[in-house]
Amino acid sequence: MLQACYFNVESQALMNNKEARSERHWLEVLAEIARGKRELPDRMDRLVTIARPFAGDNVLHFYCPPFGLHLYDGRFRSYECRSGEAL
Repeated sequence: MLQACYFNVESQALMNNKEARSERHWLEVLAEIARGKRELPDRMDRLVTIARPFAGDNVLHFYCPPFGLHLYDGRFRSYECRSGEAL
């Protein structure tokens, strides 16, 4: 789904909410994980996805993509597309 929106998944991590913790606590934990100061626990129930946008040909779109996403795809960039319109 993310690739269809011109994102590449860089990493995914699961988080467990064994104990009720505040949102601030989980943001601090995520920051420590991102800096490599903490590892993820074994059991988890939430998925955190890091995705980066890309510009280029997206093999998932055979027709002009919706929502102005055609601007990121070289095949459709110079073409004024309406959603779902073929070239």
